Amino acid sequence: MQIATLVTEQAGKTILIGAMSAQEVITHLSNQVMAVNSEAQRSLARGGERESTKELLESDKVHKLPRTREFRMFLQRVVDQLRQGKNEQGFLGAIQIIVPEKFKGARLRRAEAGSAQLPANLALVLSALGRNRQLATFEAEPMLEEAVFHIGDGQGRAFSLYSLRKWVIEECTNCRGKLKRLQASDDTDTQEIEKAKVDLAEMEALRERVNAFLSQTHLPFVAYVSKVLEDGTVVGLSVDAEKRLYIEGNALNSKASQEEIIKYESNSPVVLALREERFEEENVWMHQEFIEEDSKTIGKNSTKLFTLSSLVQAYSFSMTNDNDPITHSFDEHVFELVAQRNPFVSAYWKRVSGLFTPVWVPDAHQKTAERRQYLQKRRAEQNVTFQAVFLLALGRLGFTLGVKAGWDPNSPELDKLKKLMSLDFRAKPGGPDDTNDADYNQTWRNAMMKAGKQGWVFNNSNDTVDNTFDVLCKQLGVTPQKAPKTVPTPTPETDEEAA
Repeated sequence: MQIATLVTEQAGKTILIGAMSAQEVITHLSNQVMAVNSEAQRSLARGGERESTKELLESDKVHKLPRTREFRMFLQRVVDQLRQGKNEQGFLGAIQIIVPEKFKGARLRRAEAGSAQLPANLALVLSALGRNRQLATFEAEPMLEEAVFHIGDGQGRAFSLYSLRKWVIEECTNCRGKLKRLQASDDTDTQEIEKAKVDLAEMEALRERVNAFLSQTHLPFVAYVSKVLEDGTVVGLSVDAEKRLYIEGNALNSKASQEEIIKYESNSPVVLALREERFEEENVWMHQEFIEEDSKTIGKNSTKLFTLSSLVQAYSFSMTNDNDPITHSFDEHVFELVAQRNPFVSAYWKRVSGLFTPVWVPDAHQKTAERRQYLQKRRAEQNVTFQAVFLLALGRLGFTLGVKAGWDPNSPELDKLKKLMSLDFRAKPGGPDDTNDADYNQTWRNAMMKAGKQGWVFNNSNDTVDNTFDVLCKQLGVTPQKAPKTVPTPTPETDEEAA
């Protein structure tokens, strides 16, 4: 392996700056020359028994993960834009890698500025670099399956490039197989065969475009090493340093891999954990289609469930018993706390999704008009599960169950959530025309509502979050955990509440 690099220093470490083509990244991942250190980095997989990224790659499961699938779809759009001659998309940024301490086969060959044999233009470039920067060739001779680089930040991008190539190859194979089966059958319609031929031709054309994209697209990298000896020997960094790169990379990197603008992007490990949860298939109601990211309220005709503000606060409650995930973002203890509790919190929200997704998103593929009509009916009966207060109360309930379960994701405490489904969540079962106070669900009226000009309306306040939380705890038979001393007032979730 030989890579041209610019060599300089950063915070006492030597850094090598260079670029690899996407094709080279895929090759290095396949040969395990570039890998993820499971002792220092989180796997792309989620859940309590997540497989390592190496295992995902070896089993070909990596391209089926929600995170890589989302990124692959983004890359497909970039390839399609390039086909149309547009280059306004596809800012993939740089990846950060480390040469691990245990790898001993790396060295640098520096380009010397004083050599009389250098062309004049190259000598000028070398002299312009100054005293603390040099050009050098990074050389490495790894053994079979020996990692030269560990990926610190950028594994999502790197593995998604691998996934794109894997996916397009599989799709071509599937199209060829389908065409072969149709041609072998005596009952196949001619039009069906012709369509299969067209599908195969289109997929093979896409494969050619993807191959060209992967060959021509380069990813800059920053490779960190401890130091370089006088003879050019590269000394790698420890596992502790790799752990710090993971923490600081998550805290400081702007995540150029994401196409969409993620509101509430911050240095908070809680927000970073929520971002991963939103990719999970089980948590479909958290997906972008159903969460309002551009407004602080949800209008009467909106097809969204909750604002992103409410989702962030509820998730933060379940992790830390505080709905402000930003304040202590740089505290390393919070990173450790999130890493410890994340398996339980992830399991908790999946249980919540299992119970309420049939109510929140009965059909993820429903047409916009049909979904709007469905939500209007739920809002007319004042279904409490569609209120920010209820979501925040669910967040606090998650923390209470987490403490009681010792943050064990396999705890039977999670089974208690089934008891919630015996509640009637309609605050106004009679619908909008029913104005009789006695016909309101007294439990929800007392916990979450206040008298309005025309009947009872939801009251978005800290007190109603507390009251709703108490109702949920009582239903499950658990003792509520105390709320933090200072809790910001929840943002009104609907236009009516804001008014």
